Parts: sequence; C-alpha cells; structure tokens
Amino acid sequence: MIRAAIVLLACSVACVAQAQVQRSGNADARVAQQLQQLTSEKSALQAENDKLKQELEQAKAQLQKYTVVTKDLDTRNKALIAAAGKGSTAIQQLEEQLERGKAQNQELVGKFRETVQALRDVEAERVTLKSQMAAKERDYKLCVDRNVGLYKVNDEILDRMEDRGFWSQVTEREPFTRIQRTRLENLIDDYRYRADEQRLELQP
Repeated sequence: MIRAAIVLLACSVACVAQAQVQRSGNADARVAQQLQQLTSEKSALQAENDKLKQELEQAKAQLQKYTVVTKDLDTRNKALIAAAGKGSTAIQQLEEQLERGKAQNQELVGKFRETVQALRDVEAERVTLKSQMAAKERDYKLCVDRNVGLYKVNDEILDRMEDRGFWSQVTEREPFTRIQRTRLENLIDDYRYRADEQRLELQP
C-alpha cells in the first residue's frame, strides 16, 4: 500500500511539472513569433516613412518653383496691361498661362497636404508599434523568468527525490521497491533531460 502511494505520488509530480514546462514553452514561442512579426512591421513602416519624407522634399521644391513662376507671370501680366499696346490677345494668353500656373500650384498644395497627413499617420503607427513591441518584450521577459523559475523548482524536486536517505528508508521497509525505484530513477533522468532541453534562457 505504501509502495503504491509513493509511486503514484512521484508519477503525478513528474506529469504536472512536464505539462507546466510544455505550456510555458508554447507561450514563449508565440511571444517570440509575435515579437519578430512586430519588428518586421516596424522596418516596413520606417521604409515607408523615409519614402514619404523624400516625396515631401520633392513637393516642397516643386512648390517653390511654381511659386516663382506664378510671381513671374503676374509681373509680366501687369507689365502688359500697363503697356496697353500689345493688344488684348497677348493679355488673354498671359492670363490663361497665369490661371494654369495657379491651378498647378493648387494641385501641388493639395499633394503637399496629403503627404503631410500621410507622414502623421505613419508616425502615429510607428508610436503604436513601438508601444506594442515594448509590451511584447515585457511579456517575453516575464515568460523567460517564469520558465527559469519553473526549471529551478523542477530541479530541486528531482534532487530531493534522488536523495539517498529517502530511498534507503523505503528500501528497508519494502525490499520489492528496489525495482520500482530503478524505474522511477529512469523516469527522473528522462524528465531531467527533457527539462534541460525545454529550458529557455533570457537573450542579452
């Protein structure tokens, strides 16, 4: 009766500890995968941000160019009106050029505003992604700490179960338990090996 209770207790402890290590390992793998995905998304957003900044600089240069052209056309228009000898046809052509220049200028201003808004959206996404990455890193570190703690507890339990005094007392009372002890020791060695494989160390 005592022998059966001891064997049942040892098997229960090993099964529970093994299940805890397996669940912890699966959680760590999911967190690591999510962290890798967030890092990839951050790189993509950074590349998009750089591209938008480059387009913004180009838009600024074009805006400045069209502003100069618009001022030049306006000056020429005033000069033609003042001369009044060029005829209404030339003035009309110049006014049409001026209107086209203004339309192009308005279109460029619209693109400029769209680019600015896109930059703001990218920056907001970058901040959100950074916050998510920080949270995932904290979760990852917590999982690692718990995994290491569980490993230490399992190791301590195995060390106590292998204590010579414990086995000596059991053997004196029940000589037949030597066979069961050998089986349990083999189970302990196998579990210790698998626990070492499942152990997760915190990355520097």
